[in-house]
Amino acid sequence: MSAPLPPDAATAIRSYLRAADRVLPGGIIACAVTGSIALGAYRPGRSDIDLVAVIADEWLDRPDLIRRLRLLHLSQGPA
Repeated sequence: MSAPLPPDAATAIRSYLRAADRVLPGGIIACAVTGSIALGAYRPGRSDIDLVAVIADEWLDRPDLIRRLRLLHLSQGPA
């Protein structure tokens, strides 16, 4: 069963996935929301947003994968 995402979290997740698609084109093939959102304990402006992303097999042997993941991580500073 899935519940609707809080509006601010949905916006942040869409932004993250757009950034991920720029840094790793076609690289993220699945994404799941975990943590406080999944537990129904999310508090806007206070809770972080936890995601688990699955990377396409084609990216796993690329020598620039770690550099691109680091760039993605650094691009997602606190909002």
